[in-house]
Amino acid sequence: MSPVTTVPRHAVRLGLAVAGIPARLAGSPPAYDRADAAIRDTAGRWLGDEGLRLDARRKRAAAAARKDARRLDTDADRREAAAEERREERDARAEDLAARRRRNAAAAAEAERAAGDRRARSERATALREREAALDARAEAQRQADEADRLAAAADTAKTARRSR
Repeated sequence: MSPVTTVPRHAVRLGLAVAGIPARLAGSPPAYDRADAAIRDTAGRWLGDEGLRLDARRKRAAAAARKDARRLDTDADRREAAAEERREERDARAEDLAARRRRNAAAAAEAERAAGDRRARSERATALREREAALDARAEAQRQADEADRLAAAADTAKTARRSR
C-alpha cells in the first residue's frame, strides 16, 4: 500500500475513533455503530480504499450482531419474567393448597375430637343408665326384703296371736 492511500485511511479511522469516544463511553448505541459503518463505507468509496469498505462491512456485521444480541437479551428477559411470574403463581397455588390442607386437617381433627367427645358422653350416659338400673334393682331388692321382713313379722304376730287364744 502506498502512503497516499494509507494516510487518509488512518485519518478516517483516527477521526472516527476520536469522535466515537463519547459513544463508546455511553455503551456504543446502535445508531452510532451504523453511522460509523456508513462513514467508513462512503470514505472508502471516495478514496477507493477497500480496507475502509471492509472495515465498514465488519462494523455493519458487528452492529447487526449486537442488535441481535440485544433482541435476544430482551427476549430472554421477557421469558425470564414470564417464567418468574409462572413460578410465583405456582408457589401461590401451592401455598393455597397447603393452607387448604392445613384447614382440612384441623377440621378433621376437630371432627374427630367432637366424635370422641360424643362417644365419651355416650359411654358416660350408658354407664349412668347402667348404674341407675343397678341402683333401681338394688332399691327394689331392698323394698322386697323389707316387704318380706314386714310379712314375716306380721306372720309372727299372727302366729303369736293364734297361740295365745
